[in-house]
Amino acid sequence: HYVMDKPLLRQMFSFAGWGMIGNTGFTLKDQGSNIILNLFFGPSVNAARAIASHVNGIINGFASNFSMAMNPQITKLYAAGNLEESMKLVYAGSRFTFFLLSIIVIPFVINSDYVLHLWLGIVPEYTNIFVFIILLGSLFYSLAHTVSTGVQATGNVKWLQISLSAILLMELPIAYVILKMGGNPYHALLPSLVTIPVSVVARFVILRHYVPAYSLKKFLMGSVLRCVLIFTFCFAMSYYIHSQMDANSFVTLLVSSIISVALTVIVIAVFGLNTDERRFVLNKIRKTSRK
Repeated sequence: HYVMDKPLLRQMFSFAGWGMIGNTGFTLKDQGSNIILNLFFGPSVNAARAIASHVNGIINGFASNFSMAMNPQITKLYAAGNLEESMKLVYAGSRFTFFLLSIIVIPFVINSDYVLHLWLGIVPEYTNIFVFIILLGSLFYSLAHTVSTGVQATGNVKWLQISLSAILLMELPIAYVILKMGGNPYHALLPSLVTIPVSVVARFVILRHYVPAYSLKKFLMGSVLRCVLIFTFCFAMSYYIHSQMDANSFVTLLVSSIISVALTVIVIAVFGLNTDERRFVLNKIRKTSRK
């Protein structure tokens, strides 16, 4: 028979409503940046940013699919009361997502000049620097995917969505002031390299508020700092190796990409994963190769 569970409906609409507010904040941030750039520099710069955003969407799809695969397990374990395993997935998932994205981002960035010319022919000015800044922001943001899932598993998303929207929307007035003072177009994207890391930490602080068992120190030292150091080392080495080759050739693209991926995978395996994680990855590779 027909039953209207008003308390349940109220909870569901509250969860969906706050999620909609958060998504609206993200949309306003992106479209607001486009409007500001158009006000100061016109459609040519907007075209460069649109290309960079398109590249970012393609590259991010791979890492996003991985984090989405982990989300149900995090929620399921939390709901079942298995907090320890749920926490392990949140910590590990933030690192794994970052590492997977790094494996793709590093070879693309060091070869971005050639790839963009190969793809577009005529590359709008500032496209390369836009690509680099946006992808760097995405790397920081990837650390927060599983953290957000951890908050959502508690069902308390109000302050998560309000805080994220407020932090990320701060980019717009800062970008406007920078450009008003005579900054270059890519300067308008630089505030995101501050607001995105701040939003990552804010997510975890909110998660720890609802689940005190989480450790901010463990997250910052074990996930954030480790990921940043590994990325910095792999990017610097890959960039140096690429700089010793002939620029703008398919052979350089192929060889530098293979070296970059191999180097990044080895460094991640040695310094980015613990013993249990390495064993788990190796077992998965063995099972896949047998199939």
